[in-house]
Amino acid sequence: MSIGFRVYEKVERAPAALVKRLAECDTADIADVTRQAATMRGLHRIGNVPGRVAGTAITVSLPLGGVNMLKMAMAQLRKGDVLVVSSRGSADFAMFGGLLAGGMQKHGVAAMVVDGYVRDADEIAESGFPIFARGVVPNACLADAPGEVNVPIACGGVVVFPGSIIVADTNGVACVQAADAPYVVDKVVELHGKHVEWGPLLAAGQFPGMANARKVVTDQGCAFID
Repeated sequence: MSIGFRVYEKVERAPAALVKRLAECDTADIADVTRQAATMRGLHRIGNVPGRVAGTAITVSLPLGGVNMLKMAMAQLRKGDVLVVSSRGSADFAMFGGLLAGGMQKHGVAAMVVDGYVRDADEIAESGFPIFARGVVPNACLADAPGEVNVPIACGGVVVFPGSIIVADTNGVACVQAADAPYVVDKVVELHGKHVEWGPLLAAGQFPGMANARKVVTDQGCAFID
């Protein structure tokens, strides 16, 4: 087996019903109910394409870039999948550009998440294809470089397995394992219930939980000086 240079072609995708339920969850709420364990760091939307997307992760590790291995990952994509790329945050090259973004959009791919950089931000925005990355640089990556497709990768500080559920919106990107998805959805619904309870207080210009917060900081040793 060629470690560092291989393609796994079988992925156990999460059930579509689970993906659909998670697609209704804001990534900020997912962050809250998972104690930030599921949310990526340092990635943001490129091109300001609105809305929330969710799909099954197809992963690719490209530590040196490598267009050909990126294409091997793209060959695994089905409609509704999310391509998740780790180039280890390198700002030396762009992993993706505007031309491929248009093709991904036509193919029905839900989104692309890159722990690294992309280019052609204006073309990406025009394509309407959702991309989340660390930023934009003009330099293309190498065509020929080794990589691995459908292996566990690190992306934004989170481990992403092939078949994980990716949720991405204006706030950022979250990764949830299929086995954890029902728990996460239930906890987000519970959190929304609390938000509904707070609504009348906020509408009246009051802040929920103030008395409890004061007690907590007092117990921690905070001094209040008149």
